[in-house]
Amino acid sequence: MAILDVTNPAAPAAAGELDVPEQAAGGVLSAIVGTAALMTASTPISTQTPPAQTVTVVNFADPEHSTVVRRFSGVTAILKDSARDLIYLAGSDTLWVLRVKPAADPQMEKAYAQYVLYDR
Repeated sequence: MAILDVTNPAAPAAAGELDVPEQAAGGVLSAIVGTAALMTASTPISTQTPPAQTVTVVNFADPEHSTVVRRFSGVTAILKDSARDLIYLAGSDTLWVLRVKPAADPQMEKAYAQYVLYDR
């Protein structure tokens, strides 16, 4: 497994290699953050190279009219770094670093305004 320095998420740099036990390799991670979701196609996990998946980023800012923001093909691993608000998607020779920026939630903002103005 490659170790990357993501101090600058826009330009990840190779920092080393790590041997991972076979029983710990692989796996599927899906994440929902704010009004965006990462969805992966279900595939069985085996001891061989994980099958590639397509990851779709969906915008739910308007719940009645959700839209596909971007699709990433050939993804074999996903990792969410909550401390840095980053999501890593890796393929056989590709790495995408997604920055998590939750969109405003109009319903939550309206409820908060109601609370601040009238319910305190």
